[in-house]
Amino acid sequence: MERFFKFNQYDTTMGKEISAGLISYITVAYIIIVNATILAVAGIPMEAGIIATILSSFIGCLIMGIWSNTPLLIIPGIGLNAMFTYTIVQSGGFSWQEALAMVFVSGLIFVVIAFTPLARVITSAIPNSLKEAITIGIGILLILIGFENAGIITSSDHTLLAIGDLSSPTVIVTFIGLLITILLFIKNVPGNLLLSIIITSFLSIWLGGANFEGVSFSMPSFHEYLGVFGQISWG
Repeated sequence: MERFFKFNQYDTTMGKEISAGLISYITVAYIIIVNATILAVAGIPMEAGIIATILSSFIGCLIMGIWSNTPLLIIPGIGLNAMFTYTIVQSGGFSWQEALAMVFVSGLIFVVIAFTPLARVITSAIPNSLKEAITIGIGILLILIGFENAGIITSSDHTLLAIGDLSSPTVIVTFIGLLITILLFIKNVPGNLLLSIIITSFLSIWLGGANFEGVSFSMPSFHEYLGVFGQISWG
């Protein structure tokens, strides 16, 4: 195992990698629910979206870890699923089956780019300022989605956005959690995101921001997933 993953070459150990992997998993596990929730708005059944998110992430991480030996997590991107649901399906008027066809074609294009010199050509052609602007733009989009889900901002017919109820427990917990996350990140505390998630979760329960009434646990149905798998429309 050590020879395969070259632990000595990268000055690491199996224990460190397992610890980092567990922390990383817990930190990004939110994507399972968030991605499925966004896709559900487009019409994809919730359970099917959950299974699709888990399978795609699992396969992507296996390829990244075993083939390239790179410690990166491959999971669905919030910016892209938001574009899928809100831009292509809702604003564009396409069905989610037609949107999946677009995803399939764009995936093939990315594969061609990745395995040919086109990747270097495109990377060199895009100015660094534009690359940074894209990253910042995605970050701002995520902030808006997070603030809206937390109730900090709401939609407004007159000003597009308006301030929400800042006295609600959810909003208070969000601000406290954001402050804790920033402080831990600035101090470069190991496992900072995981710690902030744990602290914020306990605060949410304590202040009444989390409601567990009617919560039940069950395994997602593969029948729902099979009903969605391969449902691509070229219409």
